[in-house]
Amino acid sequence: MDPFSFSTSHLSITTNITIFSPKHHPPSSATTTTVSFSLKPPPDSNNSATPRRLSKPLKATPTPPSNPKPAPNSNPLANKLWLTSKLSPSPAPPPPPLPPPPPPEIHTETEESVDGSNSGSRTDFRQPGKIFVGNLPTWVKKPQVAEFFRQFGAIRSVIVIKGHHETQRNAGFAFVIYDGDDEAADKAAMRAVEFDGVEFHGRVLTVKLDDGKRTREKTQERARWLEGNGDSGEYRSTWHEERDGSRKGFQKVLETQPENWQAVVSAFERIKKPARKEYGLMVKYYARRGDMHHARQTFESMRARGIEPSSHVYSSLIHAYAVGRDMEEALHCVRKMKEEGIEITIVTYSIIVGGFARIGDADQACNMDRAEALVREMEEQGIDAPIDIYHTMMDGYTMIGNEDKCLIVFDRLK
Repeated sequence: MDPFSFSTSHLSITTNITIFSPKHHPPSSATTTTVSFSLKPPPDSNNSATPRRLSKPLKATPTPPSNPKPAPNSNPLANKLWLTSKLSPSPAPPPPPLPPPPPPEIHTETEESVDGSNSGSRTDFRQPGKIFVGNLPTWVKKPQVAEFFRQFGAIRSVIVIKGHHETQRNAGFAFVIYDGDDEAADKAAMRAVEFDGVEFHGRVLTVKLDDGKRTREKTQERARWLEGNGDSGEYRSTWHEERDGSRKGFQKVLETQPENWQAVVSAFERIKKPARKEYGLMVKYYARRGDMHHARQTFESMRARGIEPSSHVYSSLIHAYAVGRDMEEALHCVRKMKEEGIEITIVTYSIIVGGFARIGDADQACNMDRAEALVREMEEQGIDAPIDIYHTMMDGYTMIGNEDKCLIVFDRLK
């Protein structure tokens, strides 16, 4: 049979169709018909061939394509992969990289600013007129140092640093503080510094201005102790531990066995290098017993070690003289306090007034006049006299039989 074709502009399908006749024909009578659909425009009608109509219907059986399209999900692992992707989703994309850190700031300081800050910090702690004397002979005492450096100016004080293990010898250096105003003291110190390298008892001395390092370290250490960080992470030698133990033992004996003076003295002597606090406690202990001689001896021993007395230590010594009824020495201590610039507190005034009032000798009524002068001086300095002083004054006037003065003090109390 002749092939026939259909043309369209949208679809092109090629199909092979085999048509069998209802009658029995030899195998050679089988005819293959080809149907093609072309996307080309249809040809001209004049040239197209008109297919002939068949007398009998044809039975068409489609031939399967040579390359059939695979069925969906033909791979058995597809469902498993799909389920796995649901249970274990793909990891999130990595976060974007962090921006680069800013370049570190470089602080450039000139040498002048650094040196200026150091010099300013040293100036804050430097005491005018104070010099450092090094390479001293260990057997030299404070009077010998003062005698040598007195040629450059008036000396206010000499501080000889004692050795840690041998307190009878010095540590090889000392500090000399010149007297006068800041300008005069600095001039004397500069004159002394010019003698750096001078020979002194077989030693070549090192003399230079004090840079305030020792004072600065003490100030910083005191600040750490006030903040509660004084003993954090710091090394304490065996010598310091033994010294602290002996100091605590001395205070314990004072509190528990004050009547046993031998135990108190032995505990004090076990301290290798007593401080001002221990000396003050010992002077106060002798003052309560009325032992003014041992109190004075302890006081002078403290000064020999280069420890300057405070107002509290001076008041304890004055109390010792007042209990021993030696008011002349008590007044001498008051004059020394004024000369050294130590503040006279209300405790000091109360001790002296009470000492004069307790004498109770009618022939020494002038003692009460001195007590009056002290009370007047105290009031002029702006110190409010406590009521105990007025009670002491009344007792003193009663003991000497001066009723008029006693009534005057009583009226003032009203």
